[in-house]
Amino acid sequence: MPHLDPDAIASLPAHESCVVYAGPGTGKTRLLVKRLNFLLQGPPRPGSEIACITYTNAAADEIAARLTSGVMPGFLGTIHSFLLEHVVYPYGHWLDGVPPDFDLVTVGYGAPHLQWMQAKSLISAKKVHILKVVAAFENCGYDLDGTLRCLEGASLTQEEMRAFIERRLSERQVNQQDVLWFAWQLLSNPDYSHVLEALSCRFSSILVDEFQDTSALQFAVLDKLHEKGRTSLFLVGDREQSIFSFAGASLATYETATDKFTSHPLNTNYRSTSRIVGLLNLFLDADRQLIPGADWSGEAIPVYVLVGEVGDAEKVKAFMDLRIRHGLDGGGKTPEFMVLARAAATTRRLAALAEEKAKDGDDVFERLEETHRHLNSILRDLLRARRLLDLGEDAKAFRSLDRGLSRLILKANPGFGAHESVGLTRDSWRAMVCDVLHEMRGLNAEDVVPWVTSVQEVVKKAILTAGGKKSGGKLILLGKLAANLKKQAKYRLAAALRCVDVSDDVSSAVRTIHRAKGLEAEAVLLVAEKGHLVQWLNCCGSGKPRNEEARIGYVGLSRATKLLCIATDSLRTDARATLEKCDAVVLELKPKP
Repeated sequence: MPHLDPDAIASLPAHESCVVYAGPGTGKTRLLVKRLNFLLQGPPRPGSEIACITYTNAAADEIAARLTSGVMPGFLGTIHSFLLEHVVYPYGHWLDGVPPDFDLVTVGYGAPHLQWMQAKSLISAKKVHILKVVAAFENCGYDLDGTLRCLEGASLTQEEMRAFIERRLSERQVNQQDVLWFAWQLLSNPDYSHVLEALSCRFSSILVDEFQDTSALQFAVLDKLHEKGRTSLFLVGDREQSIFSFAGASLATYETATDKFTSHPLNTNYRSTSRIVGLLNLFLDADRQLIPGADWSGEAIPVYVLVGEVGDAEKVKAFMDLRIRHGLDGGGKTPEFMVLARAAATTRRLAALAEEKAKDGDDVFERLEETHRHLNSILRDLLRARRLLDLGEDAKAFRSLDRGLSRLILKANPGFGAHESVGLTRDSWRAMVCDVLHEMRGLNAEDVVPWVTSVQEVVKKAILTAGGKKSGGKLILLGKLAANLKKQAKYRLAAALRCVDVSDDVSSAVRTIHRAKGLEAEAVLLVAEKGHLVQWLNCCGSGKPRNEEARIGYVGLSRATKLLCIATDSLRTDARATLEKCDAVVLELKPKP
């Protein structure tokens, strides 16, 4: 079957389901927007709607901003939001396991439940105090048959996970994994066949972004709609960028879909230079090779490999020197540079080089993380919003404040909370957040505690101004936060703002590879540690299936548009030979005497 160009793929018959294999920089978002504009000109069935499922809310915002049809799809957002809004909220009361008037919880809620389990001798005291274990309990997933899965890699038993979930549901707390499981039960059980009937009648086409990160349960829900015969699926993803198995993503799901539906490749890379594309092609099978298509007529910059047992500062300095040598000073919409690493601990070290952080500010977050994880995440969101305002990033400040207030008041991420609990609609909620953001710009204090108290009063007033009802009880967590901080030493607001992490935002230069997914920069420094480079290159040209570690490396290497530098302590002979295939230049770094 001949390859179709992007316009032809976007204009495929509306009833046709397919998988689009879209490599890095090949215009995946542009294709989704074209497909949406095509479908929105006239839905396949009169009165039906289109849904577009994205991996993040930020991706949904980007797609919405690019639409030119003048019409919005019936739904645009994450699959959890889609199922919550169209399945669980309207029909969940028919399931015995769905608690009435539940709150949707995100992160930081698990510790009290684990302490209850410890008191009942259902879990050891050691597990209760390990943050990774707490996070694993908070993100327990489900298989299609209801078997529980530990997505975070911790050693949890079925009995422990079941006890945790039952305790959480008894407190009317539902998380995103529950939403998936409830929706699957409602759509797959013949006793509730009218739910599947109603949803398939309403949505004639569903588009899915980042399909390679879909879990087996998520795809089962989508495929159930497709099998009904009324809903087509347009699945866009790249198997080589499937790197979220810890969150439940299943590469087998991607393979199942490609076997079931027609596949169309997008293989012209409009992001990177031919040198970088040449390196990426070492990872790919012959039929998946990328074609360089970037319109950049400057110097053909080689890929650099910085080798030496030197400190982070020397690696970053060598990278910055190369940027200057090649005249890469930004000047466009693309961020000037990014520094990426495999491990979060490495990014924290690298971030400290990019920004001097006051120790007392770090202590605020470190102590709160140990004692009140949920409060810590809310405080970070509020401070991040204030800092982004100072940087002139108003749109990103709004997103951060919206997330913080949603977690604080609605106990849910944006898009999941029940706004009516405070007497607001979705639109009046956004107006309230805008009002708080405006007032926050003028809030000043020497210490964090009085600043938090002032924010609390501003939020109360803004809710009433937006037409909501008195919500003092909903803001009790802010009072608890202030009280907790008062028990410790004084923390300067300026210091806390300097040390707050803005890595959730595109403007941040230092990220883990996972958090850089979907982003790009003119120049990228990829720091490889603990043999990571060998693991990344091990599958190149060997014909072996690429494991997840190799795919993580591929994602990191594909973020650069013009300059790619790889820093490693040492370089094995076989890795050097692989890199020489794309004319990489090896520079030896010497430690300072």
